[in-house]
Amino acid sequence: MSTEGASRPLLIELDSRGLPVSRLSRLLRVIQTALREVAKADEEIRPLFEQSRSPLLLLSAEVSEGKLSLSVSFAEPGGSAPMPDLSARAFEHFIARFAKLLEDTTQLGLSGQLVRGAGPRQFDSDVDRRLSELRTELWHFGSARVSYGGRTIAFEGDRMRID
Repeated sequence: MSTEGASRPLLIELDSRGLPVSRLSRLLRVIQTALREVAKADEEIRPLFEQSRSPLLLLSAEVSEGKLSLSVSFAEPGGSAPMPDLSARAFEHFIARFAKLLEDTTQLGLSGQLVRGAGPRQFDSDVDRRLSELRTELWHFGSARVSYGGRTIAFEGDRMRID
C-alpha cells in the first residue's frame, strides 16, 4: 500500500451553519470507531491497536466560508507525535472501503447520481456496520464531504457523489 499521502490528514467538511452539538458529537464518535475498526482489520497495523496504549486519533478544526473542516490523523499514544505511515495506510483503506460500501448499498437516481439506499440491512463485518453508521450520520448534515488521497465522498441532501 502506498504512503504517498503520508503527511495528509483525512478531511471531513460539514456545513457549519446551525450545527447541533449533539449531531457533531455523535459524528466524531462514529468516525473514531469506524477508523479504528478499519485499522484493526488490516493485519499489518492491527498489532498497534491491540496494545494497552493504542494510537490516538487527533483532530484539528477550522471554520471558513460556512464550512467546518475537520482534519484527522493518528498520533503516538501518550503524546502528539504524528504517525504518518499509519494514518496513510488506515485512511487509504478507510476511503476505499467506505466508497465500496456506499456503491454496494445505494442506488442510482433518475439523474444518474447515487441516492439513499433502501433501508437497513445486515452486514458481514463490524467494519461494514460501522461504515454504515457513518453514512447514516453524514446524511444528517445538509452538506458533508470526506476526502483522502484524491478521493472524495460527498453528501448533498439526498444525493451522494463518489470521486
